[in-house]
Amino acid sequence: MLNVNVPPREVRGVRVTRQSRKTTQNVIYEKKDPRGRPYYWQDETDNVEPDSDYAAIRAHEIYITPLQVDRTDYASLNHLSSGCPKSSPLGCQKNLSSACQLLHTCNSQKTVLVRQPETLVLSSD
Repeated sequence: MLNVNVPPREVRGVRVTRQSRKTTQNVIYEKKDPRGRPYYWQDETDNVEPDSDYAAIRAHEIYITPLQVDRTDYASLNHLSSGCPKSSPLGCQKNLSSACQLLHTCNSQKTVLVRQPETLVLSSD
């Protein structure tokens, strides 16, 4: 998947970038109005990484960022599926307590196990 963004006004170039990890910090400035009374202005400071999508759009450049969607936690997947027979997912019942501990939902949200053909599904009431 490609994420393509175009700046709203003048385009100064095209860049292939990585997705930024934009970090901002709120800053409060105390200022004085024309009568000398204090007022406060809230602003943000940011740390823009030079090779990122955020830097490209600030430089008025079209940017193209290749993205992936798979958000699987492979470490947890491997932990929960260890010892399960590959031929039958229903043989993994011994790991369900581990799954419940991992999700922290067994006691608080009444997690229920629903058995469907060749699938084991965790769902909440």
